[in-house]
Amino acid sequence: MILTIDEYLQETRPPVRWLVPLVLPETGVGLLTGAPKAGKTELALQLAHAVANGTTFLHAPVAPQRVWYLQLDMPEGGWRLRLERLAVHGVTFGSNMVISHPRSVPGAAPGRSLDGTR
Repeated sequence: MILTIDEYLQETRPPVRWLVPLVLPETGVGLLTGAPKAGKTELALQLAHAVANGTTFLHAPVAPQRVWYLQLDMPEGGWRLRLERLAVHGVTFGSNMVISHPRSVPGAAPGRSLDGTR
């Protein structure tokens, strides 16, 4: 169905339920993109931490939920170092957050990202 914007806005829709108010809906897919070294991983980890622990994200309250964090673009050593660095500063994720270990992903060699880089 093709609608004008006005027609679309006039349609009755169920209210959006937010995981993070006005940032991330409960359903659907979110995509975090940006230039290399722009801080995407740090932002994603902050979001994951807020959701796993039911704290705040960007000053918005977040209800605790289970988080499955897929890290597929960083070598395993770098990913582990990043998590260890957070732990040194008291950041914990608890049992509400699980990860797919990079080495457990089909096609990923130990110490390499899926694209083969270190």
